[in-house]
Amino acid sequence: MPDTKKKMKMVAPYPAWPTFRRFLGDLVAKGTTPSQIDHTVMVGKSGSAQSAIRKALQFLGLTDTHNAPTPRLHRLLEAFDGDEWPSTLGTIIQEAYAPILGDLDLENGTAQQLADCFRTRGNVSGNTLTMAVRFFLGALDEAGAKRSPYFVAPPRPAARKRVTATAVKNGDAAKSGQAIGLGTKAEDSAAPTAEPDQASSPWPSQPFLLPTRGEPIVIQAPKDLSLAEWEIIDAFVRGMIRLSGSKVPPPSADTEDGG
Repeated sequence: MPDTKKKMKMVAPYPAWPTFRRFLGDLVAKGTTPSQIDHTVMVGKSGSAQSAIRKALQFLGLTDTHNAPTPRLHRLLEAFDGDEWPSTLGTIIQEAYAPILGDLDLENGTAQQLADCFRTRGNVSGNTLTMAVRFFLGALDEAGAKRSPYFVAPPRPAARKRVTATAVKNGDAAKSGQAIGLGTKAEDSAAPTAEPDQASSPWPSQPFLLPTRGEPIVIQAPKDLSLAEWEIIDAFVRGMIRLSGSKVPPPSADTEDGG
């Protein structure tokens, strides 16, 4: 029977390294390794984060194609945060990424050369390329491996255009490129699915529906935004809507600040 696994396209893993490391730590804390890595052992993580972690586990040889732990995963968990952790992790990373890195000079290579390796042999591009390189560099640093000082992840692609309050009012959101933080449904559906989970993202997005709107409005802001900063944003948005000719209702006395 032919080995179909070798015919599958290799894809470099792209979860956030801190998220992946925490997952390994959670397994260690349980005191036993589950017989299968499925969604029930990843409670609290988004669907995209769960998928990215499972793919990373397979890529690193820590699970098989049925998501069952391999002896390599058992060895890694036994070494977790111990004296053997850096060397054990380093060996796994070196072996798993060898087909992607090829003859790349790990001590003197450039960011462009590294990105080219991931793009051509790791089969990632755009936003996923950025996340895949970040995961690799995070693992290297965790293992204490020597690496080129020029290695950095490529920048994320430019953000998609946002719409203005005027464009929302006129139903012409797709044509506007000015930003005040209101997103469109079409924009959300075009966003990459391979994003880090919300817990690891410093700028989480929060969509919500209004009874007067047929499509969701998306707000994206830092988690640690202060009440004073929210008040400034509130005043700015209200001013923009007034300039567009819309009527803005006065704030209710019992409305909670800070969203």
